[in-house]
Amino acid sequence: MYQKIEKMIKDLELRGHSKPTIRNMVCTMNAFSRFYNKPPELLGEREIINYLEYCIKTKKLCKGTVNYINGTLKFFYVVTLEGSWT
Repeated sequence: MYQKIEKMIKDLELRGHSKPTIRNMVCTMNAFSRFYNKPPELLGEREIINYLEYCIKTKKLCKGTVNYINGTLKFFYVVTLEGSWT
């Protein structure tokens, strides 16, 4: 597991998220990383947009699932990496 995902787990625990939620969010981040075969901290806005489009158009995931993925990515980039979200 990537070091920054380990930090994300700690961030989620500190905010009181349940173990199942943490597990689901970690799985979401791992799927995103595997899609590009790179650590998530090396990926940016363009990759996020392309991945969400892939989830919608190719995987045909429902809006709720795509929103969950988007929220997980946002948490990782804003909270864990202390970045911005445009």
